[in-house]
Amino acid sequence: MGNVDTRIQFTKSRLYAAMTELLGKKAIGFITIKELCETAGLNRGTFYLHYSAPMDVLREMQEELSGDGMLDFSGGEEQLAEKLRIIMRRRREYAAVMGRNGDPEFLRGVKNRSFITMLPELKMRCRDKSEKELAIAFDYVFAGCTGAITEWLHAEKPIEPEKMAQMLKKFSEKIYDSI
Repeated sequence: MGNVDTRIQFTKSRLYAAMTELLGKKAIGFITIKELCETAGLNRGTFYLHYSAPMDVLREMQEELSGDGMLDFSGGEEQLAEKLRIIMRRRREYAAVMGRNGDPEFLRGVKNRSFITMLPELKMRCRDKSEKELAIAFDYVFAGCTGAITEWLHAEKPIEPEKMAQMLKKFSEKIYDSI
């Protein structure tokens, strides 16, 4: 049974790497099973044992990468810095799923889940603001943070995660303080 798990992990890691590479070149809607398999060095039969379409591979990657609130920017600066260190270790994959060629619904779903998580904190911080006002401010902060992180992931020499966390926290605080 252990060999089966190892083979599945190997297959999925090859497909994730191929998906990451292909998303660097084209949008998910234009990636075919044939080219995904060729890039991964796998046959179509192996692909169909686990997935039915390239989008299935991308969605599984997205679930794995966004698990445990990795793209949730709540918490303190040190928590954010730790998340950014982890993200940086898998930067090509994060850049691919967060980039312009990935699934546009992915970040929208992350944003909605994050807002629900952060709403109590935002209500306490901005007591006199309506939930609609908080949602607008949160949308702005989330778009700014994810845009900045995407650029950071693509940088040839990215700044340290601690510095990035500090910048994102300052940016967020200024927005929430201004509403």
